[in-house]
Amino acid sequence: MVATQVNVRQDQNPMTDAKIVDELGSLLVGATDTTVVVATWLLWELVQRPEWQKRVRQELREHKVEFIGGVPLYRSIKSLPVLDSFVMESMRMHPAQSIGLPRVARTNGASLGGIKVPAGTVVSVQSRNVQRDPEVYPSPQEFLPER
Repeated sequence: MVATQVNVRQDQNPMTDAKIVDELGSLLVGATDTTVVVATWLLWELVQRPEWQKRVRQELREHKVEFIGGVPLYRSIKSLPVLDSFVMESMRMHPAQSIGLPRVARTNGASLGGIKVPAGTVVSVQSRNVQRDPEVYPSPQEFLPER
């Protein structure tokens, strides 16, 4: 084992207790809220579609998915196409968050909707808008896991 010593100079402004609390709070809320949103919508969509419930159950049985404490093992479900398609479509229709994901334009050659975007400009689009684009997803308002 190799030990590495890191020297933090006092003038480097180490994180205060308040900053640490803020960061931990953001991580906790970010991790739990998004998971709850995805799980809630996934179950809601599944309840609305008995035929998909049957298909998912059949796939779980066929692949002899292992459960521990009522939770499927990831290695047992990571490659199940029926389950995966249902989860992906649920997340497309009901994203865990709808805030934009900002990006910085790197060159002056970029354009959006015919508008030239100068280098250094922050651009962003909400995931919901992209996921409901009819050019990418025909019938974007319909829940179609088979896409």
